[in-house]
Amino acid sequence: MEYNKIITEIYEKCPCFESSSFTLRFVSFDDCKNLLRCYSDNNSRRIFNNDNCTSDFYYDDIHSMKECINFFIQSYKDHEFVRFSIIDKMTGLAVGTMEMYGKESYIKQVNSGILRIDLCYEYETENYLKELVDISNREFFSAFNVNLIATKIPSFATVRRKVFNEMGYRRIDLKNLNLSNDYYYKER
Repeated sequence: MEYNKIITEIYEKCPCFESSSFTLRFVSFDDCKNLLRCYSDNNSRRIFNNDNCTSDFYYDDIHSMKECINFFIQSYKDHEFVRFSIIDKMTGLAVGTMEMYGKESYIKQVNSGILRIDLCYEYETENYLKELVDISNREFFSAFNVNLIATKIPSFATVRRKVFNEMGYRRIDLKNLNLSNDYYYKER
C-alpha cells in the first residue's frame, strides 16, 4: 500500500523520553546482546506486530541481531521510522524496542502513526505497559505530527489489550482493507 511519509524534526535529532521505570532512546549497537534476549524469545515474539515488515523478527544470534539494528538505524536515516530502545532504569539494560512512524493514512483519512512495542515477556505487565503507552500518548502525537496512533494487539495478548483500552485506545475494523481485526487506535 502506498503512503506519503510525514517528516518531522524527530529525524534530525532523536529525543529521549522517560517514565518512572524506563528511558526510551534511539536504538544502538550497544543494545545488541540485551535485545537478542527479547527477539529470540518465542513468548515475546508472538505479540510483536510484523505486518508490512521485511522480517518476522526472530533472531537467535548476535550477527542477525546486529543486522536488524543496522536496518533500524538505516531506516531512521531514510526517515522511514524511529526505533527506540526501551531501557530499564534499574538495570540499565535494553528490554525491548518501541517503533513509531507517521504517514498519510487510509485509517480515518488523517495523518496516522503506527506504534510497535517489542518487549521482553517478563515486562509484559499492566504497570510497565501503562508507562510505555503513557509515553506514546504524551509525546508521540506531536513528535510525529499525527492525529491518530494505531497499534496491533493479538487477541491472546489480554494484558496488552486491557492496558490499551484503559489508556483510551479503541478497536478499529480494518477487514474491508484485508487487514487483521487486531488493530486499536487513539485519536489526539
